[in-house]
Amino acid sequence: RRSGCWREWWDQFKPVQDIKEIFNDDKWIIFWKPKRLVGKDFISDTFKRKQSKLIGGNLIRVDSGIAASSLVESSDAVISMPFSSPAVIAKFKDVPCIFYDASGCLRNQSSHGIPLLRSKKELKEWFESLAPNHTLDMNDRKYANI
Repeated sequence: RRSGCWREWWDQFKPVQDIKEIFNDDKWIIFWKPKRLVGKDFISDTFKRKQSKLIGGNLIRVDSGIAASSLVESSDAVISMPFSSPAVIAKFKDVPCIFYDASGCLRNQSSHGIPLLRSKKELKEWFESLAPNHTLDMNDRKYANI
């Protein structure tokens, strides 16, 4: 039996789709780092097509072998799946960060003092609250380090 929060494979892209839509101007580059590399034998063609449609424009898929701490150090803001370590690292390094649960199923309000956002509306409000200097240019020194 499945709970109301059970996710189909296509729901896994919702957070990335929301982030890409909200951070869609030319001032932001989005680095998407999957947790781990999954072998091709375990991924359907439909999943691969959906993933490839997301990548491009201001969204760059980063190799899963890159250390989260290195990526955080090169970032102006961090959005993590609850309750993964990149946001905790970002908080420690004073980089604006949140956990984002697009499913809205998690009950905790925050973890490690990091806010948990549950909706696209909350994500947009957080985006609008970021200081104007939290933007990254392709020629920025941070981008060159990734």
